[in-house]
Amino acid sequence: LWFILELFAGTLLLLLILKLDKKEVLLSLGKKTNIILLFLFFIPIWGSSYVLITPLITIFRNGIYWFLFLLGYFVLSHEEVLLQLKKYRIALGIIALVCGIGYSIYYYGENYVLDEVLQSPLTNFYLWIMILAILGLSQQYLNFTGKISSFFNSRSFAYFVLHYPILILTAHFLVSSFHFPVIINYLLLLITTLLLTFFMAEITMKLPIIRFWLFGMKKKTKS
Repeated sequence: LWFILELFAGTLLLLLILKLDKKEVLLSLGKKTNIILLFLFFIPIWGSSYVLITPLITIFRNGIYWFLFLLGYFVLSHEEVLLQLKKYRIALGIIALVCGIGYSIYYYGENYVLDEVLQSPLTNFYLWIMILAILGLSQQYLNFTGKISSFFNSRSFAYFVLHYPILILTAHFLVSSFHFPVIINYLLLLITTLLLTFFMAEITMKLPIIRFWLFGMKKKTKS
């Protein structure tokens, strides 16, 4: 749940900025962002990966988390910007795919949570292009609702809370108890985490006290 703390801190920072920017200048500028500027945002994103990192608990990479949070509010929240991403979705998707392959090859076997990986230009460019590609492709192919999506939306916070401890415990069990090839470990971890998260969420959502303690929900969410 550490990331919820990041979102909370980012929200407080946003409220402060909105208080100072009463004329909504930043929102107006964000609406005018074109595809070229969207690409160029990679530079400040890369720079933000170097700042406001807590010295002991390094997962709190405040600079890049808060900057992306604010970028989402002031720029990516506009329909005009999303339509541009939708227009260039194929190109963005191809670039993101190429970057992903390059990233995987270049850093294969490396500890990807080290600063030299997280702060590299390749990592941050891949990060940003993939975000733009996902938003653009989603506008075209995932912009719909139905019974299945409504059901999973009602469970989204439960999945968010439960998936990580399940993933960590499953990974520890697989690595310490078996000696499968790496690719098999990844596939088993993916399948097991998805299934266990789904079933654990369904169980906990049906237990009023546990549901409230874990998710803060007093009533069962309708599916």
